[in-house]
Amino acid sequence: MLKHLLPAREPAGAPSPGPASSSIEVTPRPVDIKCMGRRYRATGADGTLTITDVTDITRPVRLGTAHPDGAGTWQVRTARRSCRTPARDLADAIALLHEIAWPTRPLWPQGPS
Repeated sequence: MLKHLLPAREPAGAPSPGPASSSIEVTPRPVDIKCMGRRYRATGADGTLTITDVTDITRPVRLGTAHPDGAGTWQVRTARRSCRTPARDLADAIALLHEIAWPTRPLWPQGPS
């Protein structure tokens, strides 16, 4: 069973309740997510999501796991490290896992000045 946070949708014409709220969606199958030009798949078991980069379907890359806690953060774990990220939705957790797996590098070598 997969649980993840999605932005709550208000009916058309309904007054805005203020800041964006979140709702929990429960689905028994994997969820595909497009984020940062890549495709990810989230599969869930026991409240923990396993996030896999499936952009190249011939070589899926397991990025790590994410577990939402009650404080509005995601506990993100990989083989390299474990950390928390403030998140409103699953895309924030995926972005952090992506950054851990493929750290941002400068576009050109930085030599001494």
